Amino acid sequence: MTEFWQNLTARERAMVTIAGALAVFVFGYFALVRPLVAYERTSESALKRAQAVYQQIAQGAAEVEAARGTKPGRPGAKESLRVAVAQTARDSGVAISRLQPGADGALTVWVESVPSAVFFRWLQELGSAHGIAPVKVLAQKTSAEGRVRVQLEFRGA
Repeated sequence: MTEFWQNLTARERAMVTIAGALAVFVFGYFALVRPLVAYERTSESALKRAQAVYQQIAQGAAEVEAARGTKPGRPGAKESLRVAVAQTARDSGVAISRLQPGADGALTVWVESVPSAVFFRWLQELGSAHGIAPVKVLAQKTSAEGRVRVQLEFRGA
């Protein structure tokens, strides 16, 4: 290769060098610059489409909440039975070991071990704050003093 290069005249070497530089420039433009510019344009249009979809969803959600008569994110908003039971249990210090949704909006809850006073406070909080009461309660005293193992069944509205 070096022998070939040495046999070229100065003018031919300059032309080969310019052609090589031009080839590198064209390759760089089509391989790097053009895709980056196209990516920027498509990203901007995708962002605008996503914002339009978000606005439609937010408007639809506001209409649904208005039809329900509640405001989104407000304390009076109706929440699901599962969410209400789980959040109230967490706030009351009751560790739920298992939740099982059932037919017709039923929810079965298992608590492995909880102090009986904490358990009854939790039930009272469910009733007063959310108007939820269990339809079936199976409680069993554990080996630890004052603690119970409980299985509850709630029915959805």
